[in-house]
Amino acid sequence: MADYQKGPYISWNKTYTPRKYGGIGLKYFGAWNKACIAKIVWVIALKKDSLWVKRVHSKYLKQQELGRGATRLHLTIVGGQRYTVQKGYQWLLGEMEYEEWSKPIWARTATPRHSSTTWFFIHQKLLVRSRMARLMGQRVEVKCAVCEEAEEDIDHMFLKCRWAREYW
Repeated sequence: MADYQKGPYISWNKTYTPRKYGGIGLKYFGAWNKACIAKIVWVIALKKDSLWVKRVHSKYLKQQELGRGATRLHLTIVGGQRYTVQKGYQWLLGEMEYEEWSKPIWARTATPRHSSTTWFFIHQKLLVRSRMARLMGQRVEVKCAVCEEAEEDIDHMFLKCRWAREYW
């Protein structure tokens, strides 16, 4: 069994960031859950004519009023438009900078294996031998497996290795 005491190879923040902002596009379930709960609160506060909402008001809220706080939150998140869980989720994640390189990497025509390898390369997180030795704290041969002349790091593997120069 592997020893994973050193921590993850890439930060969770980069992992759950949407693809168009440079992440891998996994959902951050903490923020997604809050966005779903906000949708329920929005429905309870603003759709008073619904039978289900009337039942919630009579059984749980009694004489409490949710309208003002929910309306302010609604205006903040979606600017007065209809609230959706996706808009709430994006609001919770915050402002992010669009990454131009992400579109061709995650295109539908791209092979998923190549997309993920390129994504790791851009973030300097490929598991080359020098990185494995540093992260795992084990005795790992760090010389390049192809040329056996230099330490295998990302620059050497793709640019400086004799084989890589011949290939490119």
